[in-house]
Amino acid sequence: PVPGGDTVAGVAVKLEISGTTAAGNIDVQLSWDGGTSFTASKSTPVITTTDTVVKLGGVSDTWGRTWSASEFTNDNFVVRLTGNVSSNTIRVDEIQVKVYHQSSGGSSGGGGAGGAI
Repeated sequence: PVPGGDTVAGVAVKLEISGTTAAGNIDVQLSWDGGTSFTASKSTPVITTTDTVVKLGGVSDTWGRTWSASEFTNDNFVVRLTGNVSSNTIRVDEIQVKVYHQSSGGSSGGGGAGGAI
């Protein structure tokens, strides 16, 4: 969870993906209300047959919205993947999400749980 007084500066989603052929991509969207509403999509590059790690978003990318700490709960936060398969079978081996946040009134560099993404 993100502490209640913190400001969310960005969200990163990291995927480990591959496909049976080198074609298609994956669109990723984030929800803050249990899947009722979603951000605009961010798309991966064209999928290859080799496991590839792709990072969408980042330290200062809020996916087009202002987030509140309460939106990062198991009930509210949802990651949606939509495969644009192009005659391909898409494999998703791993999904990681990192929320970059800092205490209100603090300087840059605060917050963010876990290791590197």
